[in-house]
Amino acid sequence: MLYGLAGASGTGKSTLARSVAEAMDLALVETSITAMGRSAGFDPVGQLTLTERFDLQEALLHQFTAMVQSIKGPAILDRTPMDLCMYLMAEIAMHAGQGLDAARLAWAAGYVKRCTDLTDRYFDHVFITPPGLPYETAATRPPADPAYQLHCHLILMGVVSEMDGHIDYDVLRTTDHAARVDFVSDVIINRLDAHEADRKSSLHLH
Repeated sequence: MLYGLAGASGTGKSTLARSVAEAMDLALVETSITAMGRSAGFDPVGQLTLTERFDLQEALLHQFTAMVQSIKGPAILDRTPMDLCMYLMAEIAMHAGQGLDAARLAWAAGYVKRCTDLTDRYFDHVFITPPGLPYETAATRPPADPAYQLHCHLILMGVVSEMDGHIDYDVLRTTDHAARVDFVSDVIINRLDAHEADRKSSLHLH
C-alpha cells in the first residue's frame, strides 16, 4: 500500500513526506525528478523542445514504474505518477504541437492514461499539496513563478477529476506543517487499520 504526495514544485511534498515517515516509522521513498531525468540524459528544468520533453517524460515514467513495482509493504512517496502528468501537460501550450505528427500528439493522451492507471493500481491514497508556502529556489527546481506554480496545481486538480472514483485523495488546505503531518498520519493510520480489518475478515470467511 503506497501513500503519495502530489503537487507543484515548492509546495512542501518532500519535507512533509519525511516528517510523516519519521512520525509513523513508515518507509520513505524519496524521488528526484532532476536526478531521474539526468540519468536519462535530460535536464528536466532546462529549455527542452516538446519532442525532448516527451522523451524525458517517457523515461521518467519508465523509472517511476520500476520503482513503485519494487516497493514492498506500506510506504510514503514524495511524488506520484500524477505529478508526471502535471509536468507533461504544463509544457503543452496552444501552439506547442505545431510541427509534430498526429501520432506524437496522441502519445500525450496515452501518457496521461498510463500515469493515472499506475496511480490507481499502486496508490491507496494521495495527498495534494497546493501552492501557498514561500518558494525556495534551487538548481533542481523551475524558476520562482507563482503563475506557473498555480498552472501546475490546476492541471493536477484536473488529473484528480479524471480519476474520480478511482483514487482516494485529500487536498491539504492548510500550510501549517504540524497540522499537515497530523492529518496525513491520521488518514494513513485509518487506512492501514481498515485494510487490516478487511484482511482479518477475509481470513474468517475462509
